[in-house]
Amino acid sequence: MVQKTAARKTEKKSAPQQQISHAHKMEALSTLSNGMAHDFNNILSGIVGYSEVALVVAEKEMQLKNLIERILEVCDHARLLMDQVLSFSRKGWQAGDEEPVRMASVLEKIIRDIRVSLPANIKIKENIFDPGIVFASPSMLHKVIMNLCTNSIQAMNEKGGTLSIELQGVEFDRVAAMDEEVTPGPYMVLSVSDTGPGIPDNIREKIFDPYFTPKGRGEGTGLGLSVVHGVVKNSKSNVKVTSIPDKKTSFSIL
Repeated sequence: MVQKTAARKTEKKSAPQQQISHAHKMEALSTLSNGMAHDFNNILSGIVGYSEVALVVAEKEMQLKNLIERILEVCDHARLLMDQVLSFSRKGWQAGDEEPVRMASVLEKIIRDIRVSLPANIKIKENIFDPGIVFASPSMLHKVIMNLCTNSIQAMNEKGGTLSIELQGVEFDRVAAMDEEVTPGPYMVLSVSDTGPGIPDNIREKIFDPYFTPKGRGEGTGLGLSVVHGVVKNSKSNVKVTSIPDKKTSFSIL
């Protein structure tokens, strides 16, 4: 009996200790990734600088010009990756970043940008109601929405489908607010949905893990969904995922 009681006490103590250990590891990972990203960006700056000079020199040599342009494209991709790493290492929106932002305007600009590069087999559907102003970091807000849209587009790369983007204003009473784990009042709900293969229930909790690859949803998530989850949670908002196999997956931010 004494041994069992001691064991239970040990188990109770171990849970907080594990949480502290995990927090320390995540802080160390954040510091490491932040330093690596800055160092890598410095290296990229040198590559880009020399490549741009070489591009001017090689203007008349078409084959060489094409190769240098390809180098610059790869550098842009690497910079985007490092931008994701930096976002992942931050603790949400930095103090002073927030400003009044009209969500509908941000979404309309993003949709225009997406249409330019959207694959021919994917259609975009929008339903945007302008609920007004939010206080947010414009760059982080743009990043969150783009990451969600990119994830949905990748999920439909093979078979095509429809990307749906919705923005609605809702009013939660006391009961509805309890269900959503928020305080009663008016809210904006942003939803990004796709008609891809869906996400099985048994892996839904893992999709926000860095570089997790859901089977059947095309490429891995990279840091995209991890950034979304981190930014949303640190801004005291909620992100919910609903999915019907072979029909629809929807990410909603409240």
